[in-house]
Amino acid sequence: MVFSSAVFLFYFLPLTILCVGAARLLTGGERFVRLRNLILLCASCVFYAWGEATLTLFLLMFSWINYMLGRAIGASKHPRRWLCTGIVFDLALLVGVKYGVWLCNSVLTAAAWTGLIGQFTPVSTFALPLGISFYTFQSLSYLVDVYRGDTASARRFTDFACYLLMFSQLVAGPIVRYADMNSELLTDSTGVDRMARGVRRFVVGMAKKTLVANQVAFIADAVFQFEAVELSAPLAWVGLLCYAVQIYFDFSAYSDMAIGIGDMFGFTFMENFRHPYGALSMRDFWRRWHISLSTWFRDYLYIPLGGSRCSKARTRVNLLVVFLLCGLWHGANWTFVLWGLWHGVFLLLERDFLDGVLQKLPWWIRRCYVWAVFLAGWVLFRCDSLAHAGVFFRVLAGWGNSTLAMPVSGVLDVKSAVLLAGALIGSTGAVAEAWKRLFQHGGTFSRVFEFAVGAAMLCLSAVMILGNSYNPFIYFRF
Repeated sequence: MVFSSAVFLFYFLPLTILCVGAARLLTGGERFVRLRNLILLCASCVFYAWGEATLTLFLLMFSWINYMLGRAIGASKHPRRWLCTGIVFDLALLVGVKYGVWLCNSVLTAAAWTGLIGQFTPVSTFALPLGISFYTFQSLSYLVDVYRGDTASARRFTDFACYLLMFSQLVAGPIVRYADMNSELLTDSTGVDRMARGVRRFVVGMAKKTLVANQVAFIADAVFQFEAVELSAPLAWVGLLCYAVQIYFDFSAYSDMAIGIGDMFGFTFMENFRHPYGALSMRDFWRRWHISLSTWFRDYLYIPLGGSRCSKARTRVNLLVVFLLCGLWHGANWTFVLWGLWHGVFLLLERDFLDGVLQKLPWWIRRCYVWAVFLAGWVLFRCDSLAHAGVFFRVLAGWGNSTLAMPVSGVLDVKSAVLLAGALIGSTGAVAEAWKRLFQHGGTFSRVFEFAVGAAMLCLSAVMILGNSYNPFIYFRF
């Protein structure tokens, strides 16, 4: 089930809110908290079963095993053994399901190149369980935090399963830590003001998805599917900029909607985006982009490896390992591996000497540098293969342009051009900053204007949802 769908917006979410609201009216205190968590767990199972009915039981079993492992870590005299068991179990499942086919085909391809085997039939791929990368990382953070003593193990399975499987962030994050949700899982922190704040955040996210991301997605998808002879440099740049807008507005929209839904039910999720396209260095970019993932890798991989406390050589290795795995986390493809290493190399360069150079440059040059780096990375991220990426880079550079190339006007009309320009400006945080300054003093007018804008976004988004077909979020495939 997709947040930006009629079923979710008009049936599932209102019904879940009504059930939780009725539980609060009929009960109170700890009884309400238990019942709320149970309702949200049941709703999450329905939400997941809507698209993955055959895997819902697997998801519950996965949750039960990690719940019992957490209890064992908290109660055992040898918690390290149980922690290692949990890590091996979770990672073996993730690697086997997500990377098994890719690893087999990579080995077979290498063997064919070296002449060890002849022609072979690639192992067939299969659809991944939705959200497996996200809930696996959440379960790993839970086991490690219990082992470290950062949080107590969950007393009730319903509380833990509610945390791990909550529909608001089950499929595409943010990656939430049990230590951050523990207190809210055991107390009632809902209220009218918090519900209103959650609704506002949800509406903003829905507008970003339906009014921006989905619109530029048509152009980006078309351009990246063109053959080389159909592409020109201007057309390729338009497609790349559209994809940059699409992935930011699509993924940040999901995070906004997830954070908003969390607020509606009394849960606080960490911010996942802080206008990364407004960054002035790649280190700054990664403090703003997919924050829950970057902090997860920092706290559970980079620091345990030694972080920056080691020698310079070891620190470089640690950083490259983190970004290699960060790339692999996004998918089983060499393009993702190279994307991760691409970002890791620039972070190393900035750490060694480039940061000092950037500090002396005007802000607009630093901004151009950041855009050049992440746009090149998005080519790797979007292309299906390294060969496809190589062709696209050549076209971007103006090499091999064909007289058969489609004109830019064939995919980009005036309305789309205005939307793209506005989205590019908005992605840097300029619009948000202007809005904040304009209404920083509050008052009746600002509240009325904000309500009117929100109502307009809600109505327009609803119209787009009713008029469009299935449009999943980009990160559903990771």
